[in-house]
Amino acid sequence: MKITSFKIKNYKSFIDSGELRLSSGFNVIIGQNNVGKTALLEALCLKFIGKPHKSLMSVPRPTIPPNPISSAEVILTVSGDELRDVLLNFSDFYLPISATQNKSGPESIKQHFNDILSMPEISLKLDLNAKQNNQATFQITQFPSHGLFNSDSNSNLFAYFQPSSDKSRFTYIRNETLDKSLDFGLPVIAYFRERVYIFRAERLNIGSCGFGNNPILAPNAQNLPEVLNLLQSNSAGFNRFNELVRQIFPSIYRISVVAKINNQFEIVVWTEDPRTEREDLAIELSESGTGVGQVLAILYVVINSKFSRTIIIDEPNSFLHPGAARKLIEILSRFPEHQYIISTHSAEIVKVANPNTLALLRWEKPQSVIEPLNIQQIKDVQRCLIEIGAKLSDVFGADNILWVEGQTEEECYPKILRHAATHPLLGTSIVAVKNTGDIKGKHKALILDIYKKLSKGNALLPRAIAFIFDKEGLTPKEIEDIHRESKGLVSFLPRRTYENYFINPEALAAVMATLITFKEKPLIVEQITQWLISNGGKKKYIDIPSDRIDIADIEWLGKVHGAKLLEDLFAGLSDGKEQYRKTIHSIQLTDWLIENKPDTFAELSKFLLKILGINFDKT
Repeated sequence: MKITSFKIKNYKSFIDSGELRLSSGFNVIIGQNNVGKTALLEALCLKFIGKPHKSLMSVPRPTIPPNPISSAEVILTVSGDELRDVLLNFSDFYLPISATQNKSGPESIKQHFNDILSMPEISLKLDLNAKQNNQATFQITQFPSHGLFNSDSNSNLFAYFQPSSDKSRFTYIRNETLDKSLDFGLPVIAYFRERVYIFRAERLNIGSCGFGNNPILAPNAQNLPEVLNLLQSNSAGFNRFNELVRQIFPSIYRISVVAKINNQFEIVVWTEDPRTEREDLAIELSESGTGVGQVLAILYVVINSKFSRTIIIDEPNSFLHPGAARKLIEILSRFPEHQYIISTHSAEIVKVANPNTLALLRWEKPQSVIEPLNIQQIKDVQRCLIEIGAKLSDVFGADNILWVEGQTEEECYPKILRHAATHPLLGTSIVAVKNTGDIKGKHKALILDIYKKLSKGNALLPRAIAFIFDKEGLTPKEIEDIHRESKGLVSFLPRRTYENYFINPEALAAVMATLITFKEKPLIVEQITQWLISNGGKKKYIDIPSDRIDIADIEWLGKVHGAKLLEDLFAGLSDGKEQYRKTIHSIQLTDWLIENKPDTFAELSKFLLKILGINFDKT
């Protein structure tokens, strides 16, 4: 069974959601906080409580009461075999028939019934209506028979069937004229509605419960100790259950259920190997982490259901460590007979689930709106990100993206904006790219095309503000051409490289003092200054060589090859014992300059703010 179509109206943040199409396997719903994800999942469980939408649109004046009815239109899809299994559990049932079938005799009626049960997919349409603060009730609007709402069933004729005593076949008994409410679709729909299970993003207080023999987990999972105790009697099944638990939580050796006083059962967690037989060291589930009980309940439903279910999980990343959430999704994928509907903030969950259906929930005042996303487009985005060395998790959830030269710039630019420029990022993520050297090579057109695609943005990939790279050895004309061809998206630092901002003897002395070579005899500022003056004008560092240079000269600071200069400075003053490590020393130099000489970054701060300012002007 699966939900294939769903529409909710006048419920919480939804005025009219429009149709949400769902599929087998994983269906993932993404969106920011407070846009209606949890409300949608509550409605999808088909047992929602009436909560009318309230806004100036639905309640324009205080004297006008809101529409008290929340409603949903649903299509459940089942197979003929699933329908057969459900009907075999009934003591008897009535199949609506037409007047023509009534005249055709029993064989025609039995054939009609067999035709229904042989269908690979059967669509069951129903309407749910919930009065304010009451649970939703339902009625059938379409069923795979000449049913209650078909035009040729006005005669109120039904064929009466009974399952055989061994529950293997059906016996036709007779035709009767009865009330239309006896259509077998009504109890069938009620039966299938119980196959929808929702796990909310909350801590479950499910550590203990009374004795019982019910193998069905309650909707609130309060009888989890009861069902696990019954599973415990099946050693093979219980061992499989524990194997999966340990895959998600390596610190847990085993789960078991023990009897307590007053006919109570309690779940205990073994963090020591059970072979020690130290049951006294086992921990009560109520004392364990928030996510453990949730996972136990989810796994029990998934692996012990004798039929397919629709399993709804609200933000698994909110009660699980990212690694555990990823393992949970991987385990669920081993049970493809179930349909999964998951809401999440996590790009990792989206990636691991590899959903067949992906939908974005967003807020368009005054209501929540569902936007179906094209899975193929998402895969194209992921491939595009791989091309530049980024991951979906790097950009997921951001409002805008500022793409930069590398990992160092990704870490340091936010610091400069926050501390030196005292400017918050306000939803803009700064993300590193790779292969920036291709921008000036023969692959320039291809690389620019990738960046243009990244700049367009979509539900998973925020709009790019700009791409900021080092000038390296580019000529002014090459810089102008790239800027033009990228339609202004690609910009270059005011100085040749980011390292050009670190040519400060005091900062360099402070950072080099942490190196092993200089710990006993630290360099003095004058030594570094003299080395820079003597070497900074060499041809290997500057296009127009000079015997001696002024290290405070703005023009030289902008054009010198700062990265090469620092590499040789570290090696030269340490006699080759030390080397400049960009990912370490650039960050240390950035931190020192922000703390001690923030004006060093005035030019860079102004440049970055201008890039961000362009975006703000547009919005």
